[in-house]
Amino acid sequence: MNSWMNSHDVWVLLFVLLAVHVTPTFSSPHTIVPATLHLLDSDNLHCLDGTPAAYYYRPATSGSNRWVFSLEGGGECTSDDDCTDRANSKLGSSKTYVNTTTDLTGPFYSTSAEANPDFHDAHHVVVKYCSGDLYSGGSNSAHEKNGLWFQGGLIARGVVFDLKRLYPSIDSASIIVWSGQSAGGIGSLFHLDYISTLFPDSAVIGAPVAGFYWPTYKTYVGEGSIDVPYPFDSPSLKIFGDYWKVEGILPPDCVAQSGEDCLLADVSVGTIKSRVFFIESQTDSVQLSLHNGVGSEDGSDDQNDYVAEWSLNMTAKIKALKTRGSVGGQFGAFNPSCYIHTDFNSQTPLIGSNKTNFYDAFHKFVFNDSRDDSSFFVIDDDLVCERGYDCNDSC
Repeated sequence: MNSWMNSHDVWVLLFVLLAVHVTPTFSSPHTIVPATLHLLDSDNLHCLDGTPAAYYYRPATSGSNRWVFSLEGGGECTSDDDCTDRANSKLGSSKTYVNTTTDLTGPFYSTSAEANPDFHDAHHVVVKYCSGDLYSGGSNSAHEKNGLWFQGGLIARGVVFDLKRLYPSIDSASIIVWSGQSAGGIGSLFHLDYISTLFPDSAVIGAPVAGFYWPTYKTYVGEGSIDVPYPFDSPSLKIFGDYWKVEGILPPDCVAQSGEDCLLADVSVGTIKSRVFFIESQTDSVQLSLHNGVGSEDGSDDQNDYVAEWSLNMTAKIKALKTRGSVGGQFGAFNPSCYIHTDFNSQTPLIGSNKTNFYDAFHKFVFNDSRDDSSFFVIDDDLVCERGYDCNDSC
């Protein structure tokens, strides 16, 4: 049995056999096809509140055999009160999900051939985020204290098994983009190698958006600082991992070395074997506020100095990926000097004199066989501006 297979995977295979579905409607090329809601087994794969986990699927419109997955973002919950409140919202329950939608969130879901030339007509899948656990939860039962379900890890994998059952042609996909935004970007990484083993004949490529985090070692505590609601230091990550029941979900090679720190990309990337392209701003607005204590953008000199230092750390860590891969060209990145989180599209941000957007950079990473590491990293470098927030004028 594959070393990645464990008891959780057996559960997932059993769960999806009883899945409830709405059949998608196919349409002619160049029509925006609605994505259709699929509910997973309501007895076994749950949102926080116990309602069935779900995903949206939009079929390819022109015979494309490319697939794009995105794990939806939306933060996390880390306490009984926090998670109970979340269970009463769309981030913890599927009660309010509509049967069809044309509004798929994520930069790879534009249906414009001009804006998104490589994947506008691909099969599009959005995994709905209703578990609050960064897609790391692996529990087969409700929480013993609060009755909530932390099954994000099982849900992410269950969606893939479900699609393999419904649409066997996915096994012959030429390219599978495994992405996610924010919390979904974080969660996408520790499933990536596992997903790659399910599609040995496909090029499976990770593309987290705003998902490159590292364990916090120094939060901002100067003038204008705010309380940090979700600390990402190592002790806190250990607490969160125990609460979410992450055992069996995080990559085992990483866990053996670094424990629950493997929730974050800068740690787990050391054991990842798949190719990954990171789409990440140098001054990530959500990381700086929710996880590092930075207040409003119009901050004090002390805060501006902290942000500038943090930005340099981010850029250095992204650049370090050039030598952290197990093979040449394993990693790449689009890394603008912008105070944004997930706001990437064909118009902004743009980097360099060639005004490269993230689609252009990702295209080179996916389709250039040269494995030229340096060309796979599109980074705002040595920009001079008054403060370290938005040094790139296109932000």
